[in-house]
Amino acid sequence: MTTQNWLSELLDDIATLSQNSNLKIDMNKFKAVHSSTSHQTLDKDQMAIKVQEINNVSGWVQATGEVKILDNEAIITSSPLLNGEWVEDDGQGDIQTSYVLEYIGNNKWMLQQCVLDFSDKKPANSLAERVVHKEVGVKNTRNLIYQKLWVYKDATAIADMAFFVGFDR
Repeated sequence: MTTQNWLSELLDDIATLSQNSNLKIDMNKFKAVHSSTSHQTLDKDQMAIKVQEINNVSGWVQATGEVKILDNEAIITSSPLLNGEWVEDDGQGDIQTSYVLEYIGNNKWMLQQCVLDFSDKKPANSLAERVVHKEVGVKNTRNLIYQKLWVYKDATAIADMAFFVGFDR
């Protein structure tokens, strides 16, 4: 696998493997994508400002004493946030921005952000693999959908991180 062609070579390899009926690989769950990730550490005041800026997201947040499911709405809780995953999109399905929030102690939060651009406007630098997980809880019947990002590091493709991108009902 070469640095310049790793993505096309990886897709070709997966396509070859998918032809083996014993492996049952669905090529439709793999897409070349341009991804950019960032993270920031926020204090209590910065976190409050950031949450107020967020509108129309889907996902979940855990606060002290509650877990709130978000369905295209703003993040509003009656107690401090602990963790969460949510996504907002551009309304056309081309660009999704996913967030992972983690309380790291001492009134500090780590907020990771990943922008996935599925359009052809930027060259692909990652392979996104659609991954499905059952939502936890007796009454929950939905699936949580993630995009696991494969990137090129140390002369090989590795699964770097998975980001929440929505619910499958």
